[in-house]
Amino acid sequence: MSGLGLKPDPTTKKLPITSDFKSIIIYKVFEELTTLKYKFGVDEIVIASDNAEGGYWRKDVYPIYKGKRKKTRKESNLDWDGAFKVFEEIKEALKSTSFKLIDIPKVEGDDVMFVLSEYLSVQNIEVILHSVDHDTVYNLKHQGVKWYRHVKTARKEGAFQTPTPQEIEEFELIHLIEGDYGDNIKNVKAYSRFSKDFKALYPDKTEALMYPRRFELERLFLKKYKKEAYNHPRYGYKMFCKTDKTLEELLKENEIYEKNYNLNKEIALPDGIPPEISNSIIQSYNKEITKDYTKVQEFLLKNKAQDIIGKMALL
Repeated sequence: MSGLGLKPDPTTKKLPITSDFKSIIIYKVFEELTTLKYKFGVDEIVIASDNAEGGYWRKDVYPIYKGKRKKTRKESNLDWDGAFKVFEEIKEALKSTSFKLIDIPKVEGDDVMFVLSEYLSVQNIEVILHSVDHDTVYNLKHQGVKWYRHVKTARKEGAFQTPTPQEIEEFELIHLIEGDYGDNIKNVKAYSRFSKDFKALYPDKTEALMYPRRFELERLFLKKYKKEAYNHPRYGYKMFCKTDKTLEELLKENEIYEKNYNLNKEIALPDGIPPEISNSIIQSYNKEITKDYTKVQEFLLKNKAQDIIGKMALL
């Protein structure tokens, strides 16, 4: 960003989204999409968008889902509010192109990929997924689905990923046992051990009894006493493997372990996507799109991204 001559706003201390920076973002998005169309020679391109309007559906099940993201953005020196406004403008413009945008409130891009990969696979339609997200590997369980992972380094080009069924199964088990740090999903042993401070004040409470109220309890105790209510044990797949226990044996050790495991299965794996979410994705995919090249051209011209207009005209 320093190459763009950006300097923090003296009031917000954030790097602003200038008109030049906005133009670069818009140009790069449209260039990437047109390049993919030509590169793979596909019949259509579907854009799987995140839409946090109303909060992601996983947050309804797991209130602290992606709970660290807001803090991270707040501490960042980038004006994320400004960036999100640019992305909303881009999504609006994409609705007038030949690209098919799936943008549904409470739904994440991962959900869109998971549902449509299965939906199209059943119809024997070949699917190429373009994503850097590791979770994309789950889609390879479906026949005719390929995953192209673009590695953005000068030393390594993008490539199709070819994990074995065993590797996919292991990745799934890792997710279930240790959760997902980036999404703030805890490991199987989380919330199974009160802190000494909590036990001293509430000796009659048990972890199993308070499990349904664990998020509320953790927040309130920290707010009132400035101390943690739980000692969250570190636990991961490698630690599990060193014990020589079976998964069943691990989960039987503590009822909370099994509860966490089942919850992780619901929110960390594609199998947990609710039917109503799946149906809304498929319905959105099957809607007819209305191209309006003039509207897209005006958007690109307005934002000084006219160099991509010629490519767009051929789509």
